[in-house]
Amino acid sequence: MRAYCLVLLVGQFAVGAGAWAQDKSCDGQPQADIALVRDQLQAPTALLLSASGSTDCDGTVVAWDWTIDTLAPRSGEIVPALITDPGQYTIGLTVTDDAG
Repeated sequence: MRAYCLVLLVGQFAVGAGAWAQDKSCDGQPQADIALVRDQLQAPTALLLSASGSTDCDGTVVAWDWTIDTLAPRSGEIVPALITDPGQYTIGLTVTDDAG
């Protein structure tokens, strides 16, 4: 299991969005890849957060657990999130492989 986080800035006006990926070298732990399925971020905004690029070099990723500041925790490879107010949001992703 390994945890990662991404800080997301949502403005009153459109701003750029991006993606974050962990180094893919094999150390026996799963590697997270977070992508925002959205080109511009302006509050309010509906997002799809994708961890579909996450990998495990010696097994399989079996669980994706997300935290997004004040929103309820979510689980799944791709999850929706509704951001209603401008501000800074921390997105956390914990990926778990078949070894636990």
